[in-house]
Amino acid sequence: MKADCYYKFRSNGNHFYRAVKEKKHVTIGFIGGSITDPRGRERWSEYVTSWFISEYPDVIVDVENAAIGATGSDYAVFRAQRDLIDRGCDIIFIEYAVNDGGAETAVRNASREGLIRKLANNTEADLVITYTYAGDFLRDMLAGKFPATITEFEELADYYGISSVFMSSYALDCVKRGVLRWEEWLPDGLHPAHVGSRFYSEPVCALLERMLEAKCENETVWPIEPLYADNWEFAECLPLEKLERNGYWRLYRCLDRPLVDRVLSSTCYGSSLKGSFEGTGVVLTVSFGKMSTDFRWRVDGGEWHRSDDRRTEWMDDYTWLKTNLLVKGLENGSHTLEIEVLPPEYGPYCKGCTFELVLVGILKN
Repeated sequence: MKADCYYKFRSNGNHFYRAVKEKKHVTIGFIGGSITDPRGRERWSEYVTSWFISEYPDVIVDVENAAIGATGSDYAVFRAQRDLIDRGCDIIFIEYAVNDGGAETAVRNASREGLIRKLANNTEADLVITYTYAGDFLRDMLAGKFPATITEFEELADYYGISSVFMSSYALDCVKRGVLRWEEWLPDGLHPAHVGSRFYSEPVCALLERMLEAKCENETVWPIEPLYADNWEFAECLPLEKLERNGYWRLYRCLDRPLVDRVLSSTCYGSSLKGSFEGTGVVLTVSFGKMSTDFRWRVDGGEWHRSDDRRTEWMDDYTWLKTNLLVKGLENGSHTLEIEVLPPEYGPYCKGCTFELVLVGILKN
């Protein structure tokens, strides 16, 4: 089976080419969810890196894997500067087709394009979009088409000339041909282990070989106008220390969650936060789990809104980084955000009264 049938080659990757062929020093970046998260040392990103090292032993290879399990592009766009742009990547792989699947179409289009534009306009890195697998993709894939979350990503890939790799399609076809057993591909139904990850890596490596065949004389020209006017390219974080604290709070360095710098935490319901911002919307990321309590929020002294996150059996106590779009479409200007910690809600998976704020993201035009 030819792995080169499972990617769309849209860009020569001149920056990646120069890093490998001329500088002999390449930095490979990854961002995505748990299917790309490197902590288990068995994801496709590990196999891509190993393949590259074996094929190009004279090239120094650095890796910046910024993937975090159970997170989407709505969180990634706010940490792209720190975790990828500032790291000097030469090529960046984006994997969010699965974790963005549950978001509203308009929200995931805005956050994905914002991430793409933020990376494209602030780095020289070549971008590649990769598509993995979730169970609700199967019906569409067996019918020879892709689910909406991938189709929408392909519209952005076409518009910006970004190459993409259909890793899940390659693996599924290998299963149909008897080359790969389903349980080898997806032992838990979602995450490939060693065997499945190796198969995921094969079409990616085929694309990299294509990108390194020859340098193109013409540099990629990114579109000036966005595809979606409300994209999150200019989104930025509101520093947690700028929030006015009322009640019992502590701001501390977070050591038990990957790629999280600091957390603003309270264990007392009734404690509140207040802050001013300039922009058109607010995104909140909290550390969520069975020990977490709910919160309510309002903008500009308006109506209070309660968080509607629900705990489930599979969660641990704290570590799911849950991102919520609180409000968008505000008049561009100065606004005030208020957050209040609520008493714990009774339920089989509610165990505590901890509120941990990881990020306040501000949307800007």
